[in-house]
Amino acid sequence: MIVEKKEPSDNFKRIVLVAIIIISILNIVANFVLYQGFIGFSRAVSGSASQAEISFFVEASTAEPAAPTAPAPSGGAAPYLAPPISNFIIVPDLLEISAIPEQEKKKIFKVKNIGQTDLEIDLSLQGISDISSLDTDKLIINKGEEDSFVLTINPSKEGIYAGKIMLKSGELEKEVQVIVGVKKGKKIFDPDVIISEEDEFFTSGNDFNFFISLEKIGTFEL
Repeated sequence: MIVEKKEPSDNFKRIVLVAIIIISILNIVANFVLYQGFIGFSRAVSGSASQAEISFFVEASTAEPAAPTAPAPSGGAAPYLAPPISNFIIVPDLLEISAIPEQEKKKIFKVKNIGQTDLEIDLSLQGISDISSLDTDKLIINKGEEDSFVLTINPSKEGIYAGKIMLKSGELEKEVQVIVGVKKGKKIFDPDVIISEEDEFFTSGNDFNFFISLEKIGTFEL
């Protein structure tokens, strides 16, 4: 038995061709829609990131400016200036003297301002105020200059008297030790060392000239 192979009709071919075209069009449309959706999503993500960056930039730009800091010291900064020094010296700075009752004796002290400021120095006695007195209680000495004061001793009875002359200017304080030996006797004399003005202030290791004077304070002829 022989079966004849029938060729498809022209109508069938047209229907298949139209179906293929429609399927192709639908495929193209679907791909286009998917592409547009992907582009929209990408733009949305990119827009969110840009918005975050813009917001961050605005916050940073509107932040309150930091307070200016002091410049670090450089090598050309002004050097530290130490305060001026105050100082003075007293000549003599120790007094040992002999005396007899009811006989007045005087001793001159010189004070020199060797500091960098003018000084106002208060004077006072400690321990010997009952047998001695000062001719002033204050000295005002400009820097580089000197002044003097007088200690008067007038004991009324025998004994050994020890005390101090206090000199104070602000926080600066110095003292002169004073020892007075009072005794009755016929052969009593008081030695004294006299230094010339040129040698009054000298440094360690240098020579200086001085004279020794003896003052008779007893009643017996020497």
